[in-house]
Parts: sequence; structure tokens; C-alpha cells
Amino acid sequence: MVALYAANKIRPPRIAFREGIDIAFVEALVAGEEEQDRFNYWLDHYRKERRRERLQKTRKLVGSARFEQESRIERELKNDTL
Repeated sequence: MVALYAANKIRPPRIAFREGIDIAFVEALVAGEEEQDRFNYWLDHYRKERRRERLQKTRKLVGSARFEQESRIERELKNDTL
């Protein structure tokens, strides 16, 4: 669940508040100190899913607006950091 929120760029304190999880544990997951392999797997999964959903929404647009939106989505995926 933490990876899902992190993929949607929600900050660790907010994740901990929403889910009722210890903030230290959430920050350790995001920092890669706890369960690094599993967290990174799910974070990549949710980021790709979010990218796919956002690209799906751009299909309504046409021309340069669609191109610009798709470019922005791809750029955000490449530069995505927590």
C-alpha cells in the first residue's frame, strides 16, 4: 500500500497518517532501508500502471496538446524521485 501512495507522489507523513502506520517504517521503506527489493518492485509496478492510465487519458486529446501531454508524462517517469 505504501508503494501505491509513493508512486502517486504522496509524502511519507501523509501515507502514515492515511494508513495508520508508523511514520518511521514508512520513511524507512521509501528510503530503501526496509524491504528494499519488494518495495522497489511494487513501486515500479504502480508507477507503470499510473503512466499507462495517464497515457490512456491523453487519447481524448488531439494534435500538439496530446503530444505535449504524452511528452510530459514520459519526462516525469524518467525523472521520478521521491
